[in-house]
Amino acid sequence: MNVLILEPNYSFFEKDIAQYISSNGKVYSLIFNLGFLIYLHKTQNFFIHHHLKGYHYDEKDQELILITKTLLTEQLRKRIKRDLTDDQIIYQMKYLSFLRDFLTQKQIDCVLMHNDLRWQHALAIAICKELGIKYLVTEFGIFRPSTITVDRRGVNAYSSISKDTGIYDMYVPRHLPLKDYSLSKWKETIINSLFGGFLILNSLGHLLSINTPLQNQKYEPLNYLKLWLSQLFKPKRFSLDINIDQEYFFVPLQVNTDTQILIHSDFRDMQEFIEYVEKIYFSLPQEIQDKFKLVFKIHPMENSIYQYRFDNKSIVSYADTKALLVHASLVITINSTVGFEALALHKKVLPLGNAFYKINGISICTTKESLVNDIISVLNGKIDIDTNLIDKFVAYLKYEYQIHGSVYNYDENTLSEIKDRINARY
Repeated sequence: MNVLILEPNYSFFEKDIAQYISSNGKVYSLIFNLGFLIYLHKTQNFFIHHHLKGYHYDEKDQELILITKTLLTEQLRKRIKRDLTDDQIIYQMKYLSFLRDFLTQKQIDCVLMHNDLRWQHALAIAICKELGIKYLVTEFGIFRPSTITVDRRGVNAYSSISKDTGIYDMYVPRHLPLKDYSLSKWKETIINSLFGGFLILNSLGHLLSINTPLQNQKYEPLNYLKLWLSQLFKPKRFSLDINIDQEYFFVPLQVNTDTQILIHSDFRDMQEFIEYVEKIYFSLPQEIQDKFKLVFKIHPMENSIYQYRFDNKSIVSYADTKALLVHASLVITINSTVGFEALALHKKVLPLGNAFYKINGISICTTKESLVNDIISVLNGKIDIDTNLIDKFVAYLKYEYQIHGSVYNYDENTLSEIKDRINARY
């Protein structure tokens, strides 16, 4: 089996999968950012920006590019308020032509990628479907640090997770302990050091014009330094004590540039989401506001990067997320892992985005337009969840859908399980 790796996670996971499943075949990598060389050594590397210079392209691909939502297109549309430029479209048309030729000439049997919405990945999925080539998308697992998501279709809202509750109703749950794949301090230090090297090489790639000009995100070393320092010293400047005897709505915030925000929701960013939730909360009957407080928690990755604005009646907490979940009366989210963790605790979760767990009976299938009425209906007991169905759904994902391991810490059983699933599903 010949395997092609596009952009991996910041680990050796995709490379090790490729080498494990390829057997006597070849493993190739397309390098879009010089920094990824750290994670893709011992593969046959092709620097994509070099190969696309002067490459031919097909004007017919323009329509595919314009209709495909990617992290790049939605950042431009939502954050900068413009569409792709002609040069950006031409660059992607060249990529599509190159990729078709590469997949055919190298006789690629399977394509690996981390996340399905980086521009090169979303377009590659379309080409894989066109040519009938297998592809796998990896992502951090649902049950961390014990599982990994490896999906044959996509991840999150684009995953192969069914919304047919009949599947989960018939499922007989297994109750087995998950292996703990937590990192040792030594391994964590190595991973952080490798990522530091990634940032350095990435900056060098920009200076030498090796990196592709179309970037899905900005790798700004200063922001990562701020994040590291904030995690090291754990500042408490916004923290407020929460009286657990006081009932409250819990709103976990997500990363501004997350695909869940940019692609799987109608919100431009977290600030817009904050203001919307506050507007909804303050439009609720006064007796509800008197009984329930509104509690936000900033995502740990953004504690030192963004200065969000909150109403002075809102509470911003740095308390432990699990503790906040346990005592929450209901949870409002877009589409977060915390929202799924709340489901497992049988909390009433109202996802405003296109979440994989937005299923009747499992969560409250709300919308921006219906949120006020849905909150009132939940509090009045008119909308409820099926805790038995939730337990089966959680168990199904844990033991049937997820791969056991961590993208930073895995073993041969992890790789063998992935190989078995590739052979079984295609």
